[in-house]
Amino acid sequence: MPFIQAIIFCAFIFSGSIMAADAAKDPGSARVISTEGGADYSLYDKREKIVAGMKIPVNSVVRTDSDGEAAIEFFDGTLLEIGPDSEALLIDFADSPRDEAAIFTLNSGIVSVKAGDPALRAHLPLVAHTPQASVEVGDSAVVIQALGGKNHIFVDSADKGVVVRDKIHGEELKLFESDGVATIAPAGAGECSASSCMLKHPKYKKPRS
Repeated sequence: MPFIQAIIFCAFIFSGSIMAADAAKDPGSARVISTEGGADYSLYDKREKIVAGMKIPVNSVVRTDSDGEAAIEFFDGTLLEIGPDSEALLIDFADSPRDEAAIFTLNSGIVSVKAGDPALRAHLPLVAHTPQASVEVGDSAVVIQALGGKNHIFVDSADKGVVVRDKIHGEELKLFESDGVATIAPAGAGECSASSCMLKHPKYKKPRS
């Protein structure tokens, strides 16, 4: 390869690497890590099937059918695993929130969330919103289920604990240990303590009875 062509080729590869790195940290989109079964996303009038490797614009709604699953990674490395029969709204990190970084809203179904690098979101608390509660996730891995007007929050692994705020009653619960469950519902919190609270899906750990 001639010298000039070699320089151009190397410059192209280098710039491509920088663009790929920047894209991985793009707060305006989320990357699909894996998917199976029926899963799609919609944004305004657009609706498209989800496939591994694609990028989904923030503010999109992700839906899975009874056999569908999708694993989605945000710019800070936060991993969102969406289970079957679920609907989640991917919220825009780029809105420059003052007090928190809301990553998604779970409208229905079940998700597992593992927080990414807090430095990439200016160390703002990572908060997941559900119909009845908001869940502040630190270093813990958390499973959240929104079903039948109730939210069940299960701490899958705990490092710094999880704060759950009841939107209706204003109550706050702190879950510090693995296998801890909080239930938020119109009738009140703390209604759930057995494995029957969670969807029986093999991919997600459940509380011990």
